[in-house]
Amino acid sequence: MFWNALWQSFYVTVYGFLVAVALPTPSEAMLVAAPALPIHLTIFLSGIGKTIGSYVAYFAARNLLTSNVVEDRLLKWFHLQELHEKVESATFSAVKKYGYAGLFVLLCIPGLPDTASIYAFSFVQVNRVLFLALVFSASLIRLYLVWWGLASVLKFI
Repeated sequence: MFWNALWQSFYVTVYGFLVAVALPTPSEAMLVAAPALPIHLTIFLSGIGKTIGSYVAYFAARNLLTSNVVEDRLLKWFHLQELHEKVESATFSAVKKYGYAGLFVLLCIPGLPDTASIYAFSFVQVNRVLFLALVFSASLIRLYLVWWGLASVLKFI
């Protein structure tokens, strides 16, 4: 039982990390994927994993901004430079318009993949500590909302 719980703790944290960095999937899957863990620990570990992943995504985005050689070549090769500039402009304007509150609300919406929101805010100059605190707290709120919603629905079934 101990090893099972330890293994589930590991993959809940890793999945949270991967959701922030690369997986275009919502993080709610972890609520049912780790039955050996108490729900509060599952939610906490998922939040920790997503926060660590957001930290990595933040620095990946910062490095992409300073070295666009590969991106520029791919965009020119696929003739997507104009589309890329429009999407980038729209994303940045939304980020600047709604700021940290927009990030928090986006990350609290159950079922919405987090990866795009995290990278969009990583590309804009934001306070790193506040960014990570918002990611962590929004992750906890989002997972608790889903857990409470599922618990409420299951009461009636």
